[in-house]
Amino acid sequence: MPAYHMPRVRDTLLSMWDNAKEFLSRAGIIIFPAVLVVWLLGSLPFGVEYASMDSVLGNLGTAIAPVFEPLGFGIPEVAVSIVMGLVAKEVVIGSLGSIFGVGDAGLQAVLPTIFTPLSAFSFIIFILLYIPCLAALLTMKKEAHSWLFMFAAAFMYFAIAWIAAFLVFQVGTLLGF
Repeated sequence: MPAYHMPRVRDTLLSMWDNAKEFLSRAGIIIFPAVLVVWLLGSLPFGVEYASMDSVLGNLGTAIAPVFEPLGFGIPEVAVSIVMGLVAKEVVIGSLGSIFGVGDAGLQAVLPTIFTPLSAFSFIIFILLYIPCLAALLTMKKEAHSWLFMFAAAFMYFAIAWIAAFLVFQVGTLLGF
């Protein structure tokens, strides 16, 4: 059995730096283009307000909104924020403010008009469980050495999130919430 000893701080810091640098370089190669694509989809066609319902991203949100209808939030604006959240989950609520053209205080006034307490709870469940972000998916791909595994994991995350939010909303509706 090898002799166990406390690692040196210098070696630990160098190892952390190397791993972080590798992750950022690999993730950055995908995250930057992904952010660029989301920005482009939100900006096209030229002349529309960013992420408005007239943009390509808005049309995508309108197309996929029915998928979220049984979950209580089948609104195109919410669907757009979910798509934008694929880049990073932190973007979901901020993008709603951007789409509705309001700041933080204005968003507090808008959210109760688009969500009931039950649909908001269902939305939170969905956001917490769906695909973490593109960087996490790429890390899965790197560790598993398989695009198939990455796409299967993404589908699994989405399916679990959808089913959980569906159950929360439908059972809550049946119970009268």
